[in-house]
Amino acid sequence: MFFEKMSMNFKRMLLDIAASPFFVYFPMSLKLRQFVFKKVLKLDTNDTRFGINLRIRPQHETPEDFKKFKVNENGLVVGQACLFCKGVHVDTTGNVIMQDDVYMSEDVRVYTHHHIDGDKPNDKKKIVANTLKIDNNVRLGARSIVLHSCKHIGRYATIGASTVIRSNIPPYAIVMGNPAKVIGFTYKPEEMAEFEKNKYPEEMRTSLEMYTKLYNKLYLNRVRDISRAIML
Repeated sequence: MFFEKMSMNFKRMLLDIAASPFFVYFPMSLKLRQFVFKKVLKLDTNDTRFGINLRIRPQHETPEDFKKFKVNENGLVVGQACLFCKGVHVDTTGNVIMQDDVYMSEDVRVYTHHHIDGDKPNDKKKIVANTLKIDNNVRLGARSIVLHSCKHIGRYATIGASTVIRSNIPPYAIVMGNPAKVIGFTYKPEEMAEFEKNKYPEEMRTSLEMYTKLYNKLYLNRVRDISRAIML
């Protein structure tokens, strides 16, 4: 009840205090930080950890035409056992929806908005917001950046350090670079099918046909092209 009555500015100040490096010198600072973030952001999550210098907030006021799509007042849904390491910045101008066991390493940046020119030359730039969905067991390496144009990161994707993500990432993909390029997959198609058969009910499994097409297009065919080029 106490947290619900607080103003937005006071909530942000409280989050900044909880994420401050100086706060670690207080007794039980880690538990207090987890408590403050969960209560202020109204997160129904267990075993999720929040690091120092963490910023989870909208960088701009949410555009009027997007407000009806907000998942909640904070624009954030967090699954179970996630990790926000120190220095992570999450922009909730739009929405960020995270499933379980998502790992954001140090200084990760997530953006859910961009700017477009107004109708006339001197008009103020318009803000366009979107929704980013991050499936379970995604790993975002240190200093990686997720731009507004990415709307979905598939389950068990691994993002290399300092990678800049500009488009959607398929499940089980291993990506790195600027812009991000798929350099491999965690499983071959038949291995993925066996893994998901043991882990997920049929209605939640990744399509083997879709996965095989992505595996061939984004990885196997590219490896063959590189091999041919080396042999010339």
